[in-house]
Amino acid sequence: MSVSLRGELRLNEAMELADSK
Repeated sequence: MSVSLRGELRLNEAMELADSK
């Protein structure tokens, strides 16, 4: 569960970064 949550958080950050670019 913790790992899944961390992965989702990381994905969200990557998506935001891509959107900002």
